[in-house]
Amino acid sequence: MLPSRRSLAIAACAALILPLLAGCDTDAASSTKPTPKAVVTSDASAVEAEASRAAAEAEASRQAEATKQAEAEASRQAEATKQAEAKASRDAAAEAEASRAAAEASRQAEAFQQVEQDSFSSRGDQQIASFAGRGGSSSSDQGGSAYYSNCKEARAAGAAPLYRGEPGYRPGLDRDGDGIACEK
Repeated sequence: MLPSRRSLAIAACAALILPLLAGCDTDAASSTKPTPKAVVTSDASAVEAEASRAAAEAEASRQAEATKQAEAEASRQAEATKQAEAKASRDAAAEAEASRAAAEASRQAEAFQQVEQDSFSSRGDQQIASFAGRGGSSSSDQGGSAYYSNCKEARAAGAAPLYRGEPGYRPGLDRDGDGIACEK
């Protein structure tokens, strides 16, 4: 049987490669042979180089880790600062809103008080003016001036409420000083 093509190709490659390998070996043999001392030195320098490379890698790793930690810390600090600024902004806005609301409430209270005072004084003046004319006729009906020691007597006499200028009115019977005595 004839050898297969594959076997022939493998044999041809081996025939070409083996002399090349043998030639490499011959060049190494013709050069100076390293002494055992040189081999030991090259081994020691290789070990030192490997150790220094490992130390450099470890140092680089430590520096990278330290850089990572520093970046993480800076990020945390930036986030904390950002949150503090946001809180301060919210607090300032809330304080401004509270101040505005207080000013508005104060303004409304003053306006209400002014309206109440204006309406009270105009109503009191009208009542006093309307009853001042009536006071003369009631004094003639009652036969002159009347004196009531308390509001109970004025009510019993049918004179309550008493207005300023009417007979029987006196400041001692007017508790709130509005010009109307025994109103309740």
